[in-house]
Amino acid sequence: MTTARYRPTWDLALDPLVSCKLCLGEFPLEQMTTITQCQCVFCTLCLKQYVELLIKEGLETAISCPDSACPERGHLLENEIECMVASEVMQRHKKLQFERVSSPGLSEVSSLNQNVCPIAPKSKSS
Repeated sequence: MTTARYRPTWDLALDPLVSCKLCLGEFPLEQMTTITQCQCVFCTLCLKQYVELLIKEGLETAISCPDSACPERGHLLENEIECMVASEVMQRHKKLQFERVSSPGLSEVSSLNQNVCPIAPKSKSS
């Protein structure tokens, strides 16, 4: 007959829990993601949902750290985003980046339209 051996609680090595700044939950380090530029740490699930929301809504092309008090004002690197989201979401992100870079803003378009045709409209002569 085998009996369980008594182990004092100080022998149990518990993984330290890290707090997520978004959901305020506490998770083991393996379930957390660190943003390279600023070293801010969030649970992987929250950060993934944050990134997907910004991409799906087309709100940002440079995805910044979700911590409004981030001292570094870090941004997620493209490879960090790619590891976090599905391929179709990443394709949308790249498309949004391309569109923002290659097409001018609306205010620039309206000023361009005013100067497109250098020929003055013909006046009616009677």
